[in-house]
Amino acid sequence: MKSNWKFYIGFLFYLFSFSLLSQNFKQDYVPLHKYRVEEKTLKFILLRYDSLIKLYADGDANLRKRVRESLKATKDLIKSEDTSGALTHHDTIAKYLQAIADRIQKSNPFIKDKKFIIFTSRSRVPNAFNLAAGVIFVNLDLLTKLENEDEIAFIIGHEMSHDIKDHVLGSLAKLTELENNEEYKKEFKKLSKQEFG
Repeated sequence: MKSNWKFYIGFLFYLFSFSLLSQNFKQDYVPLHKYRVEEKTLKFILLRYDSLIKLYADGDANLRKRVRESLKATKDLIKSEDTSGALTHHDTIAKYLQAIADRIQKSNPFIKDKKFIIFTSRSRVPNAFNLAAGVIFVNLDLLTKLENEDEIAFIIGHEMSHDIKDHVLGSLAKLTELENNEEYKKEFKKLSKQEFG
């Protein structure tokens, strides 16, 4: 019985000595999962939105107001998603998606000067969307529904095309124009008086 306790103490000492040798006490360690957006990248994106706002500085006051409000809401969304930890940019998946976007861009020289930034979002909604200024979100749940890289490339290419065609701000401009159209206002007023509105 006395020899058993010596064995256990010896075994614990053996395990403990290896854990001490494996530590480098002079090195500061960072958390393993630090995937949040870098401050530099976040500032770059927010500056892009500010420059888009300036593009609409002249012209229709209603459109200016709508673009300003929409882009402010987009900036707030990105900040809140980042703060909550739902938005990731340095994880393996986001890097993989960014590499696919880079290959699409390389194969299409007419968009070589455009900068696309792909983020993954921890969302259970299977979706991907473009937020203008080259910013694309891919919800993680969407990736669980896809079967191969071609499907992923198709979706990323689709979202890139929204950005290239300026669909986000273009649709705001069309909506603003429509709302200020007198014929539309008359028709809307007439329809709103009907039984079902």
